[in-house]
Amino acid sequence: MGKKKRGGRRRALKITPKFIVKAAVGLTGLKMIADVDPVGFSRWVANNPKSLTDPKLYVEAAKRFGPGILVATVGPKLAGKAIDLAAKAVPGSTRLTNATIVRV
Repeated sequence: MGKKKRGGRRRALKITPKFIVKAAVGLTGLKMIADVDPVGFSRWVANNPKSLTDPKLYVEAAKRFGPGILVATVGPKLAGKAIDLAAKAVPGSTRLTNATIVRV
């Protein structure tokens, strides 16, 4: 049998409109990475091991995957800051962007 939960703060994940936007930006970045065929690129590199010494390979990888990685890692933070900045411009909108829709 499991331990019975005693008192204390019960933590829950609050789903807010801001959280949904940040998650959507992160998923967009992951979709950008998936759209440039990372499996095919890795198979090509595995079949051509001599290409690992060529700097052109790393330039190509940065061109292909760089934007998606950037959006997936930095995008949610920037989206949150942009929402906060826009919410300051309109009175009362901070309550709307940070309102809890559901707790999970």
